[in-house]
This record gives sequence, structure tokens and C-alpha cells, in this order.
Amino acid sequence: MAEENNEQRSEFRLTDEAMVFIETYASPAGEDLPCNNIVISKTVDLSANGLQVIMDKPLPLHSLLQLCVEISGLDRRFHLAGEVVWLAETSEPRRYLIGFKLLESEQTNIADWKAYICDRLSEELENPDD
Repeated sequence: MAEENNEQRSEFRLTDEAMVFIETYASPAGEDLPCNNIVISKTVDLSANGLQVIMDKPLPLHSLLQLCVEISGLDRRFHLAGEVVWLAETSEPRRYLIGFKLLESEQTNIADWKAYICDRLSEELENPDD
């Protein structure tokens, strides 16, 4: 279901749940070390320009990270780049809500992502009771 928060959000969001793989650390350029750290989380909501995820550890604000979003029922993944723009502790211990702003980048699937979100929002508006 699409939702809009008039206080801070400038666009409609979907409350779809998707799996997100977040690369929290990458080896320095040129080094062939197996030191990538991938954390798996789930979305709380998503939009054309952002994601809100829930994680068991905080991420530093303004971190620029690689994201891979896997939508249930789709046979593909969206490779994206995002900046951590906010974080908040939840009422549950060791659970954090983290807001990502998605970045325009040639080496990502940002155009396909935006098209997907547009299609999903169109479906929501056409079938609001589903």
C-alpha cells in the first residue's frame, strides 16, 4: 500500500517488503582481499528516491553504500547506491530504522528502479483495495 507523510516526505512510498543486501565495507581499490561485509536487511518502505530499512546495527550517517534490492516475486535484483541520511532506534533492543537516499549513478540500476516504483504506484492507484 502507498503512503505519504506530509511532514517530511515529498513523494509517495510503498510499504512493500523487500530484501536488501548492504555492502557496509569494501576493500580498498586495487586490493584483492576478501573483506567485503554484506548485511542483509528488509525494507520498511520504499520510493523512487529512497529506502527505509530495519537493521540490527546502526550505520554511520552520510555513508555512501552499495545496495542490492531483491523484490519478492521478481526474477531480478536492483543494484543501487545510497547515502545514509537518517537513523533511529526502535523500541526493540538492537533494532534500527535507517533511511537511504538513492543516488544517481551510471553503474547502478537506478533508472530501472524508478520505472519499477512508478509501475507499482500506478498499480496501487488503480487497485487501492488490494
